[in-house]
Amino acid sequence: MSTTTRRQAPAQFHRRLWLLAMAIGLIMVILIAQTVRLTVIQGEAHHALAASRLMTSQWLPTWRGTIRDRHGVILAQDVPRWEAAVAFDAITGQWAEDRAIRDARQAMGREAWSMASPEVRAASIAAARDAHDAVLRSMWSLLAEVGGMEESRLSDALDDTRGRVQRMTAVVWDQQRRRHDARFGPGHESEFVPRPIREQEGDHVLLRDLDDHQAASLQGFADRHPELLSLRYARQREHPVELTEVKIDRSELPAPLRQQASESIQVMTPASSIIGEVRDQVWQEDVARRPFRRADGAIDRGGYRADDVVGASGIEWAAEDTLRGQVGLISRDRDQGQISREPPVGGADVMLTIDVMLQSRIEAILDPALGLTVAQPWHGGDQLPQGTPLPASVVVLDIPTGEVMAMAG
Repeated sequence: MSTTTRRQAPAQFHRRLWLLAMAIGLIMVILIAQTVRLTVIQGEAHHALAASRLMTSQWLPTWRGTIRDRHGVILAQDVPRWEAAVAFDAITGQWAEDRAIRDARQAMGREAWSMASPEVRAASIAAARDAHDAVLRSMWSLLAEVGGMEESRLSDALDDTRGRVQRMTAVVWDQQRRRHDARFGPGHESEFVPRPIREQEGDHVLLRDLDDHQAASLQGFADRHPELLSLRYARQREHPVELTEVKIDRSELPAPLRQQASESIQVMTPASSIIGEVRDQVWQEDVARRPFRRADGAIDRGGYRADDVVGASGIEWAAEDTLRGQVGLISRDRDQGQISREPPVGGADVMLTIDVMLQSRIEAILDPALGLTVAQPWHGGDQLPQGTPLPASVVVLDIPTGEVMAMAG
């Protein structure tokens, strides 16, 4: 080896050593930067994510406020009831299919199952599914019996639920795809995989307003198959003043209708058009107006979720934000074993200026059976047959305050 070669060898070794040191240093810089990013910059987010996976949450139902008349008479209130909810995979029949596949694989064994042809597997699954289909049929029959409905009507309710969830799924999956394309760009090699929505994995209420006896009739099945049927303690909107009997003194009516007697007229749910109704379906515009989970991830405990009760008309609709309560929350920390509870907050009561007894009397006076609001011979017209109902309306005001005490038509 020449002298020049001997002098160049250490220099090349040193250069290689420096390159190796620089590579190691670069790797260390990258690792340090990644550590700083994960612990300092994104530390809080990762800690919150890890903590959330150790927490379980249970939402507690709330109740709507009570509607009263000017004297405090209850016109609408929530009363304790039960409701029966069924898992969505039972509604679609997927529960029976999944159980049949599991039983067929266990019966054949892992090795035989892996070697079996698709035809043999399908036959084994079909044979195992009969027992699970029978469980579903017994549940549908029980629900129809307890609910006092024909099984065809229950079948229509199941079709409605499937259709509603399918429409919601299409909307949510379209939003998921849009977010995927916005992040990775259309046609990216990262294939879009839709995530199941909550309605696909949760339970759906099929029977409402169940009393204790009806709930007890379903409890045995719910205990045997908790993955299929659950009973929830719920509340039902009730109108205590359902039927009012009003006595009208016919001696004070116009001469052709006058009699020396009183007539009793029954008024069904007086002021019902004023009070309004509620619905048990949450619409897309409800969620858009007040979502339960906002875009930033924050929870609005008064926001709308599936199967919530929503004001649909009348005061129930006009005073929706006042009558609507906020759900409670039970949080369990599986790591620390701690339980925290935020109680539900009921909706606020609403007092109307309406006098329900005066309202009942006005509605009775307008009843065609009394004769004041139908075509009569003394009206002098021949265009309407005698007895034809005529349009009529009455508004009673408290003159000093201008408050509406009764309104019917």
